[in-house]
Amino acid sequence: MIKKTLVVASTLLALAACASGPGEKSVQRKQSFETAAGQPVRSFHVYTPLYSWEALNDTQLVVYPKPREAFLLDLAGPCSDLTYATGMTLTSNMSTVYVNFDKVIPIGGGVSMNMPCVIKQIRPVDVSKLKAIEHEQRKVDVQERKAEG
Repeated sequence: MIKKTLVVASTLLALAACASGPGEKSVQRKQSFETAAGQPVRSFHVYTPLYSWEALNDTQLVVYPKPREAFLLDLAGPCSDLTYATGMTLTSNMSTVYVNFDKVIPIGGGVSMNMPCVIKQIRPVDVSKLKAIEHEQRKVDVQERKAEG
């Protein structure tokens, strides 16, 4: 009886784990960046130190060389531990990052031992457009409360 209960419980936990995916907010954030991203480019100039970066999932991240300049990077397949990384290394040649040559290397994410992930596409992000999209998503409707009577 206990063994059967454990099997049922573990099956339910496995199903629950499969049912849970990326949160709605992270999916919305990814869509915001994709909407604000332009046509693919071959490269971009990177400044040292890099201003900021954000993993959107295990195949995409955004890098900010400067506060008002961003690029959406698509990777050639899943990049282990990217979403859990506390830092990352971005390879470049003479301060320029190139498609199909340069890599993203997650740091401090887990057990992947900092495996490099090849950049397969680079798209510039219109940061002003991104901010407008995010502002629209945070819009709040205010309604008058009906008088209690």
